[in-house]
Amino acid sequence: MGSRKWIAYSLVLAMAVASPAIVWACMGTPAPPKCPQSAWVAKFVSTTVVNNNATGSTVIPIGVIPYVIWDAGTAGCAQPIAATLSIRLECTPLGGGGVVGLPTISVPVDTPTTPGAQPVNGVVGGTANYTIIQGVLGTGNFVCTVIAEYEVDFGTGRGSGTLTGTGDTEVCIVEPSPSDPSLPRLSLTRLDLGDGGFLQCASGDQGYNWYLIENNDPDFAVNLDFESTNTQAAVMPEHSAQDPNSPTPDQTIFAISNPLAPDPFFQALVTDLTDGLIPDGDPLATGAGVASQTGLTLDPFGIDIIGVATRSFGMCADGSCAEITTKVQGTWDDGSMTPAVACAGSVAFVDNSVPFKSPLCLLDDIICVDPNSFFNAGPALFNGDTHFSTHASGNNVLSPGLTNVSGEVAIEISSGGDPNSPLNDHPQMSHST
Repeated sequence: MGSRKWIAYSLVLAMAVASPAIVWACMGTPAPPKCPQSAWVAKFVSTTVVNNNATGSTVIPIGVIPYVIWDAGTAGCAQPIAATLSIRLECTPLGGGGVVGLPTISVPVDTPTTPGAQPVNGVVGGTANYTIIQGVLGTGNFVCTVIAEYEVDFGTGRGSGTLTGTGDTEVCIVEPSPSDPSLPRLSLTRLDLGDGGFLQCASGDQGYNWYLIENNDPDFAVNLDFESTNTQAAVMPEHSAQDPNSPTPDQTIFAISNPLAPDPFFQALVTDLTDGLIPDGDPLATGAGVASQTGLTLDPFGIDIIGVATRSFGMCADGSCAEITTKVQGTWDDGSMTPAVACAGSVAFVDNSVPFKSPLCLLDDIICVDPNSFFNAGPALFNGDTHFSTHASGNNVLSPGLTNVSGEVAIEISSGGDPNSPLNDHPQMSHST
């Protein structure tokens, strides 16, 4: 107890009694040593959809990213033999009313051959069109939950069975413009600047979503509040033959990121950034993943563009993923305060094979922890610069009395194990500047 050693960038190692284990932001559960498997599915609808119920069918273009990883190179590990993807909608009328459940559709997908993001209709993030036939939904404005399920069947071997990733996002189906029925009266669109509708960034890196707001009403202004939120998609998957709450030595499934949502990435309005990057902060703080602006007014045929920066944490593993839902809500200036809504979605997922988009430097310090130990790292600030700092990481809460000093990180490991053991859990701290 009380022994110390210095490691890279003045990290302080302190021995302490471990408190109950928790999972920090973007820290997944340890990957099983044999035949690890995980899966998720992310969805996004990049624009507001006009409700065509009065004249015909309403088509919703849903971008989909199924993701699955497994041990493709070790003898005895089960390999994928089939995959299925299904999508359904639950729609709620704006202003109140019962939920309208819509049918489930099947989307053709290939059997995975390479771990990682899987294509839909030939491309990653490809579109699956969901059609609502006339008369099913009714007229007016609806906010719909898009629910997807991605199943991968594994053949004989360790991990045999069906691995399932699920998730949901939102789409707004709104009344048409009085001057052009092909356009929504109020529209929010995530602009595609050549990225296919989603962000793909390295750990700790930052990307941008730009949103176009359009008032397509020729007569009335609209008063709005803007909000962009996100939630983690790479949570614990399900397995037909395993229970993550009752693990066994043969368990293969794990969570790439925090096994429980929401665990959002950092977000901020571009106009709020003083030097281009979102400052490091507390990922567990309320509102860490929210970017908002109030008091927007768009005149008839008025437009506005709002930029939102999204940044993952430095400790995020490949495959960590945030589903982003952005919405404007308010009232029409029509004398009756008629409710108005529009929304658009995107996805941000971590891929460390892509180049950094921001001026960052990533340094990793690996602490090996044996099965009898818990690990924790507190964040450190270097020279008072929020961009020259570590991200908190680990699976244990700091004990009372451990504090950080400028340029150091307080790390604690329980006294029950060997900190140099290469077994099992390998928590990683990432330092970005």
